[in-house]
Order: sequence, then structure tokens, then C-alpha cells
Amino acid sequence: MFLKLKRLVRKLRWLIECLLWKEIYITKTIQLPLSRLWNDGWDWCLYTDVLNKDSIIYSIWVGNDISFDIELIDLIGCKVYAFDPTPKSLERLKNQALPDNFIIHPWWLADYNGTANFYSPKNNHHVSHTLIQSSTFTSNSFSVDVQTLSNSMKRLGHEHIDVLKIDIEWAEYAVIEDMLASKILPQQLLVEIHHRFENIDIQDTRNLNKSLWDVWYKLAYVSHTWQEYTWIREVDL
Repeated sequence: MFLKLKRLVRKLRWLIECLLWKEIYITKTIQLPLSRLWNDGWDWCLYTDVLNKDSIIYSIWVGNDISFDIELIDLIGCKVYAFDPTPKSLERLKNQALPDNFIIHPWWLADYNGTANFYSPKNNHHVSHTLIQSSTFTSNSFSVDVQTLSNSMKRLGHEHIDVLKIDIEWAEYAVIEDMLASKILPQQLLVEIHHRFENIDIQDTRNLNKSLWDVWYKLAYVSHTWQEYTWIREVDL
């Protein structure tokens, strides 16, 4: 009962924010039997029926929890290529017993190749970092290797991606724009959207959805927090 009430309050608040143009209303355009996996409290959904041990999965950002990656490996038997240059994340992974199919790479995804400042969260207990400076993060930063998606694929010898999951704190808009410009079209695209943060407008998310729609992506899932989205290219199913 409490959980239902909590979700109702959250939905009412979201509807009010939609009316105030602080949130966006986007509906699903395809219905599929999705599998729900969790990662550090976040809710990710994907269509596992079309995946197998040879599927190529990119998981951008490790953070405190690799349960999504491990569960997907156990479920499908595939390899997961994870990316995270955050020292805390890399140190934590060193102390874990990891399956052979979990492969970590210490660089970040961006819309250019080279190096960039990686800004730290104000809360020391948080592990999320960002390439984009804002009041949510400190001015403290360190230099990290950044690569475009196309260059990352070249490094790893991949010609396509079946699933791309990205949670990259504001940078998703530029990365997806670069991805589409490079004509890289993962079959499934799982994204945490950050238009609720400063310097990002809800129109950016509308434009993103339109750009994906133009290349045959359909919206298959939006989480109950309206932060995690799943787009799937129906023509690839």
C-alpha cells in the first residue's frame, strides 16, 4: 500500500512538472516482453530474446554496482565490455572475483578522442563523475582518456554493437549525436537521461528522441522515475 502511494505521488509530481515544462512526456512506441535488470538501484530493461553468447554488449559506467553486467552474463552467456576510468570503480573491481566475460576498459565515452577533465561529485560517498562541470560536482578534476564510440569499437575490433548501455552524466546527448553521425546503430540503446539537471533542456531530450525515431528506433521502455529509457531498432529484430 505504501509503495503504491509513493508511486502515485511520484507520478502526480511528474505530471505537474510536465505541465511546468520541467519534465517531458514521451510514450512507448513498441511493446516487447522485456527483461528487467538492476544496477546500483537503477532500473534497466532490454529485450533478451534476441541476444545470445555472441552478442556484443557495451556498458558505459561501472560505479558501485556491476549487478546488471553480471546478471546479463549469467542470463545470456555473452561478454560485457565495461568502460570506466574512475579510480574508485577500478579499485573496487580489483577486489572482486569477476567472471572472464566481464571485461573492463579504463576510458570514458565522449564525442571526441583525446583527454578530458573528469569532475568529482560533491558527496564523497558518491562515485559518479562527469565531463561537464556544474554546481552538482566540485571543481576538482583529473585527466582521463576519452574515446568516441567508433574509436572504441576499432580498438576492440567490433563492427557492430547489440546493446549499448550508457549512464554518463549529461554527456549522452553529444555521444548519441556522434554515434548517429558515425552511422553506428546498436540494436538496443539503454540510456539514463539527464534533462532534469542544469544546462540541459527538455527540448534536448525531445530532439534526441526524434533523431532516434528518424533511424527507426522505437521507445520500448521508460522507468517509473522517468530517467532510464530503452530504444530498440525494430527493423533489426
